[in-house]
This record gives sequence, structure tokens and C-alpha cells, in this order.
Amino acid sequence: MLQKKLRSVIKPRKVPLRLVLVVPFVLQIVGAVGLTGFLAWRNGEQAVNDLAMQLRNQVSTQVKMYLSNYLEKPDLINQFNAKAVQLGQIKLGDAAGLERHLWNQIQLFPLISYIQFGTETGEFVGVERQDKHRVDITIPVKQLVRISPHIIRIKMARALN
Repeated sequence: MLQKKLRSVIKPRKVPLRLVLVVPFVLQIVGAVGLTGFLAWRNGEQAVNDLAMQLRNQVSTQVKMYLSNYLEKPDLINQFNAKAVQLGQIKLGDAAGLERHLWNQIQLFPLISYIQFGTETGEFVGVERQDKHRVDITIPVKQLVRISPHIIRIKMARALN
């Protein structure tokens, strides 16, 4: 009797056969397409990250090579000049010979724009590449300049010779 009452209160629903057959297939298709899309997106993301890493490594390697090459030349020039002084090929008192030496040296290194040579006595000679066809020689004049405590020039005291 209780069963009859429950059956009358809760009527069994009739689910259409079409719905029973279609819903599982639709769920399978949606699941398969969703999973395929997710895996494709993840694979694409990994490929992009891998390519970006390769590009970063390549750029890093090229920058290191360029900097190494760029910073090697000035050190090489300093070694050449130190050896030339030791061997007596450069006379520190011969300004014209030093100018000629530096001019020839800047011709050998086309990427170097300025070479300067200083002595222990404070004399400097420099050569500067202005463009492909012009090199200037710089011979600074020694000056004694008085300055205030705030690093403002007061006056030139005298030219040193």
C-alpha cells in the first residue's frame, strides 16, 4: 500500500530514447574536442616557450661574442704599446714618433675610434677617428686650473710646460 502511494506521488518519468542515445555521444564529442583543444594549446605554448628560449640563448651567445671581441681589442692595443715601450720601439720623449705610431695603430683597428697614450710625467697624445678618411691627433695642453670647493673654475693659474 505504501508503494502504491509512493508510485502515485512520484511518477516515473519517461526519458525519450532519442535523449538517451544522443546525450552520451554529445558528451563524448565535447570531451574529445575539449581535450584535443587543451592539448593543442599546451603543445603550442611549449613550442613557443622552446623557441623563445632558443632565441634568447642565440642572442646571448652573439652578445657575448661581440662584447668579447669588442673589449679584447683595447686590451690588445695596450699590450702592444707596453711591449713596444719595453723593446724601445716607442721613445717616450719623441712626440712625433709617438703620433706616427698611434696613427699607424688606429689604421690597423677600424672599429677603434680613439687611442690615447699617457706617460708617467702626465703627457698625453691621442688619435681619434672622425670618419673613414679622417683621423685627428690630440695633444692636450697642460693647464693648472684653480677651482672652488663647489668644483667651479675660478681661473686658469698658468699653462704648464
